[in-house]
Amino acid sequence: LTKAIENHNQLNASLTLALCKVQDPSAYGVAVLNNSSLITGFVEKPPPGTEQSNLVNAGVWIFEEKLVKEIPPGRVRVEETLFPSLVARNQLVFGYQFNGLWADLGTPERYLKINQQIAQREGGNIIANNNHFQDVVLQGNCIGKNTVIDKNVEIFNSVLWEDVQVQENVRIKDSIIADGVTVGEGSTIESSVLASGSTVPPKKHLRPGTHLLPGERYDETDG
Repeated sequence: LTKAIENHNQLNASLTLALCKVQDPSAYGVAVLNNSSLITGFVEKPPPGTEQSNLVNAGVWIFEEKLVKEIPPGRVRVEETLFPSLVARNQLVFGYQFNGLWADLGTPERYLKINQQIAQREGGNIIANNNHFQDVVLQGNCIGKNTVIDKNVEIFNSVLWEDVQVQENVRIKDSIIADGVTVGEGSTIESSVLASGSTVPPKKHLRPGTHLLPGERYDETDG
Protein backbone atom coordinates (compact mmCIF):
# COMPACT_ATOMS: atom_id res chain seq x y z
CA LEU A 1 0.00 0.00 0.00
CA THR A 2 2.90 2.36 0.71
CA LYS A 3 4.19 1.95 -2.85
CA ALA A 4 0.70 2.56 -4.23
CA ILE A 5 0.44 5.83 -2.28
CA GLU A 6 3.88 6.90 -3.48
CA ASN A 7 2.86 6.15 -7.07
CA HIS A 8 -0.40 8.07 -6.58
CA ASN A 9 1.47 11.15 -5.38
CA GLN A 10 4.13 10.98 -8.10
CA LEU A 11 1.46 10.91 -10.81
CA ASN A 12 -0.55 13.69 -9.15
CA ALA A 13 -3.56 11.40 -9.45
CA SER A 14 -7.06 12.27 -8.34
CA LEU A 15 -7.84 8.62 -7.71
CA THR A 16 -5.86 5.38 -7.75
CA LEU A 17 -7.53 1.98 -7.81
CA ALA A 18 -5.80 -1.17 -6.66
CA LEU A 19 -6.15 -3.75 -9.43
CA CYS A 20 -5.56 -7.48 -9.44
CA LYS A 21 -5.17 -9.82 -12.39
CA VAL A 22 -7.66 -12.70 -12.47
CA GLN A 23 -8.08 -15.65 -14.79
CA ASP A 24 -11.81 -15.12 -15.38
CA PRO A 25 -12.88 -11.46 -15.07
CA SER A 26 -16.51 -12.11 -16.06
CA ALA A 27 -17.67 -11.97 -12.42
CA TYR A 28 -16.00 -8.64 -11.63
CA GLY A 29 -15.75 -4.99 -12.57
CA VAL A 30 -12.90 -4.63 -15.07
CA ALA A 31 -10.67 -1.58 -15.54
CA VAL A 32 -9.33 -0.72 -19.01
CA LEU A 33 -5.91 1.00 -18.94
CA ASN A 34 -3.64 2.66 -21.46
CA ASN A 35 0.13 2.13 -21.57
CA SER A 36 0.63 4.72 -18.82
CA SER A 37 -1.73 2.90 -16.41
CA LEU A 38 -4.31 5.65 -16.85
CA ILE A 39 -7.79 4.16 -16.60
CA THR A 40 -9.79 4.90 -19.75
CA GLY A 41 -12.95 2.99 -18.91
CA PHE A 42 -14.76 0.40 -16.82
CA VAL A 43 -16.71 -2.68 -17.87
CA GLU A 44 -18.94 -4.40 -15.32
CA LYS A 45 -18.89 -8.21 -15.52
CA PRO A 46 -17.97 -8.60 -19.20
CA PRO A 47 -19.24 -11.81 -20.84
CA PRO A 48 -16.47 -14.40 -21.32
CA GLY A 49 -14.48 -13.70 -24.45
CA THR A 50 -15.42 -10.01 -24.63
CA GLU A 51 -13.24 -8.63 -21.85
CA GLN A 52 -10.79 -5.87 -22.77
CA SER A 53 -8.74 -6.49 -19.65
CA ASN A 54 -8.29 -9.04 -16.88
CA LEU A 55 -7.49 -6.41 -14.25
CA VAL A 56 -10.30 -6.15 -11.71
CA ASN A 57 -11.13 -3.65 -9.00
CA ALA A 58 -9.59 -5.04 -5.79
CA GLY A 59 -11.62 -2.75 -3.51
CA VAL A 60 -8.74 -0.56 -2.27
CA TRP A 61 -8.86 3.05 -3.41
CA ILE A 62 -6.66 6.10 -2.82
CA PHE A 63 -8.68 9.33 -2.93
CA GLU A 64 -7.71 12.95 -3.03
CA GLU A 65 -9.67 14.85 -0.39
CA LYS A 66 -11.46 16.96 -2.99
CA LEU A 67 -13.25 13.87 -4.30
CA VAL A 68 -15.01 13.25 -1.00
CA LYS A 69 -17.14 16.34 -1.66
CA GLU A 70 -18.38 14.76 -4.89
CA ILE A 71 -19.87 11.74 -3.12
CA PRO A 72 -23.61 12.32 -2.61
CA PRO A 73 -25.14 11.70 0.83
CA GLY A 74 -26.72 8.37 1.67
CA ARG A 75 -25.81 4.94 0.38
CA VAL A 76 -23.96 5.05 -2.91
CA ARG A 77 -21.66 2.78 -4.92
CA VAL A 78 -18.83 5.09 -5.94
CA GLU A 79 -17.37 2.48 -8.30
CA GLU A 80 -20.57 2.71 -10.36
CA THR A 81 -21.13 6.47 -10.12
CA LEU A 82 -18.16 8.62 -9.17
CA PHE A 83 -15.38 6.58 -10.78
CA PRO A 84 -16.89 6.43 -14.31
CA SER A 85 -17.75 10.13 -14.00
CA LEU A 86 -14.14 11.00 -13.24
CA VAL A 87 -12.90 9.02 -16.23
CA ALA A 88 -15.49 10.66 -18.50
CA ARG A 89 -14.26 14.08 -17.33
CA ASN A 90 -10.65 13.11 -18.13
CA GLN A 91 -9.57 13.26 -14.52
CA LEU A 92 -6.34 11.49 -13.59
CA VAL A 93 -7.60 8.08 -12.50
CA PHE A 94 -4.84 5.47 -12.42
CA GLY A 95 -4.68 1.76 -11.80
CA TYR A 96 -2.02 0.21 -9.60
CA GLN A 97 -1.55 -3.53 -10.04
CA PHE A 98 -1.00 -5.63 -6.94
CA ASN A 99 0.66 -9.01 -7.35
CA GLY A 100 -0.02 -10.47 -3.92
CA LEU A 101 -2.72 -12.85 -2.75
CA TRP A 102 -6.21 -11.43 -3.30
CA ALA A 103 -9.72 -12.82 -3.30
CA ASP A 104 -13.33 -11.71 -3.43
CA LEU A 105 -14.82 -12.88 -0.11
CA GLY A 106 -18.42 -12.48 -1.19
CA THR A 107 -19.36 -16.13 -0.61
CA PRO A 108 -18.50 -18.67 2.11
CA GLU A 109 -16.77 -20.80 -0.52
CA ARG A 110 -14.45 -17.96 -1.54
CA TYR A 111 -13.79 -17.04 2.08
CA LEU A 112 -12.85 -20.62 2.88
CA LYS A 113 -10.65 -20.97 -0.19
CA ILE A 114 -8.53 -17.90 0.56
CA ASN A 115 -8.03 -19.02 4.16
CA GLN A 116 -6.93 -22.44 2.93
CA GLN A 117 -4.43 -20.80 0.59
CA ILE A 118 -3.04 -18.62 3.38
CA ALA A 119 -2.71 -21.60 5.72
CA GLN A 120 -0.88 -23.55 3.04
CA ARG A 121 1.44 -20.63 2.38
CA GLU A 122 2.24 -20.40 6.09
CA GLY A 123 3.20 -24.05 6.35
CA GLY A 124 -0.03 -25.90 7.05
CA ASN A 125 -1.94 -24.14 9.83
CA ILE A 126 -2.39 -20.66 11.27
CA ILE A 127 -3.17 -20.95 14.97
CA ALA A 128 -3.74 -18.01 17.33
CA ASN A 129 -2.46 -17.89 20.89
CA ASN A 130 -4.24 -19.11 24.01
CA ASN A 131 -5.69 -22.27 22.49
CA HIS A 132 -5.97 -25.68 24.16
CA PHE A 133 -5.41 -28.83 22.07
CA GLN A 134 -5.03 -32.48 23.06
CA ASP A 135 -3.89 -35.22 20.69
CA VAL A 136 -5.40 -33.73 17.52
CA VAL A 137 -4.71 -33.84 13.77
CA LEU A 138 -4.75 -30.43 12.09
CA GLN A 139 -4.02 -29.65 8.44
CA GLY A 140 -4.73 -26.55 6.36
CA ASN A 141 -6.66 -24.64 9.03
CA CYS A 142 -6.97 -21.12 10.42
CA ILE A 143 -7.88 -21.25 14.11
CA GLY A 144 -8.72 -18.27 16.33
CA LYS A 145 -7.86 -17.71 19.98
CA ASN A 146 -9.49 -19.31 23.03
CA THR A 147 -10.44 -22.42 21.09
CA VAL A 148 -10.57 -25.73 22.96
CA ILE A 149 -10.13 -28.96 20.98
CA ASP A 150 -10.31 -32.26 22.85
CA LYS A 151 -8.46 -35.48 22.03
CA ASN A 152 -8.89 -37.66 18.94
CA VAL A 153 -10.12 -34.78 16.78
CA GLU A 154 -9.30 -34.34 13.09
CA ILE A 155 -9.74 -30.96 11.38
CA PHE A 156 -8.86 -30.37 7.73
CA ASN A 157 -8.98 -27.25 5.53
CA SER A 158 -11.34 -25.35 7.81
CA VAL A 159 -11.67 -22.01 9.57
CA LEU A 160 -12.46 -21.86 13.28
CA TRP A 161 -13.03 -18.41 14.76
CA GLU A 162 -12.65 -17.60 18.46
CA ASP A 163 -14.01 -19.36 21.57
CA VAL A 164 -14.90 -22.56 19.71
CA GLN A 165 -15.40 -25.76 21.71
CA VAL A 166 -14.72 -29.05 19.90
CA GLN A 167 -15.27 -32.16 21.98
CA GLU A 168 -13.44 -35.47 21.48
CA ASN A 169 -13.74 -37.81 18.49
CA VAL A 170 -14.95 -35.08 16.11
CA ARG A 171 -14.05 -34.77 12.42
CA ILE A 172 -14.34 -31.41 10.62
CA LYS A 173 -13.49 -30.84 6.96
CA ASP A 174 -13.86 -27.88 4.55
CA SER A 175 -16.06 -25.93 6.96
CA ILE A 176 -16.41 -22.51 8.59
CA ILE A 177 -17.00 -22.55 12.35
CA ALA A 178 -17.80 -19.11 13.78
CA ASP A 179 -17.32 -17.62 17.27
CA GLY A 180 -18.65 -19.50 20.26
CA VAL A 181 -19.74 -22.65 18.42
CA THR A 182 -19.86 -25.94 20.33
CA VAL A 183 -19.38 -29.23 18.49
CA GLY A 184 -20.41 -32.27 20.52
CA GLU A 185 -18.49 -35.50 20.94
CA GLY A 186 -18.36 -37.87 17.99
CA SER A 187 -19.90 -35.50 15.44
CA THR A 188 -18.88 -35.13 11.80
CA ILE A 189 -18.99 -31.84 9.90
CA GLU A 190 -18.14 -31.44 6.21
CA SER A 191 -18.56 -28.51 3.80
CA SER A 192 -20.77 -26.66 6.27
CA VAL A 193 -21.09 -23.19 7.81
CA LEU A 194 -21.89 -22.85 11.51
CA ALA A 195 -22.76 -19.30 12.55
CA SER A 196 -21.86 -17.72 15.89
CA GLY A 197 -23.16 -19.44 19.00
CA SER A 198 -24.64 -22.42 17.19
CA THR A 199 -24.46 -25.93 18.62
CA VAL A 200 -23.97 -29.41 17.21
CA PRO A 201 -25.02 -32.02 19.80
CA PRO A 202 -22.99 -35.22 20.27
CA LYS A 203 -22.92 -37.89 17.57
CA LYS A 204 -24.50 -35.80 14.83
CA HIS A 205 -23.45 -36.08 11.19
CA LEU A 206 -24.08 -32.87 9.28
CA ARG A 207 -24.92 -33.20 5.63
CA PRO A 208 -22.52 -31.31 3.31
CA GLY A 209 -23.93 -27.86 2.66
CA THR A 210 -25.49 -27.46 6.11
CA HIS A 211 -25.79 -23.83 7.29
CA LEU A 212 -26.66 -23.14 10.93
CA LEU A 213 -27.99 -19.71 11.88
CA PRO A 214 -26.64 -17.75 14.87
CA GLY A 215 -27.56 -19.59 18.06
CA GLU A 216 -29.21 -22.47 16.19
CA ARG A 217 -29.02 -26.03 17.50
CA TYR A 218 -28.63 -28.83 14.95
CA ASP A 219 -31.23 -31.50 15.61
CA GLU A 220 -31.17 -33.73 12.52
CA THR A 221 -29.23 -36.94 11.95
CA ASP A 222 -27.72 -38.06 8.69
CA GLY A 223 -28.79 -41.67 8.25
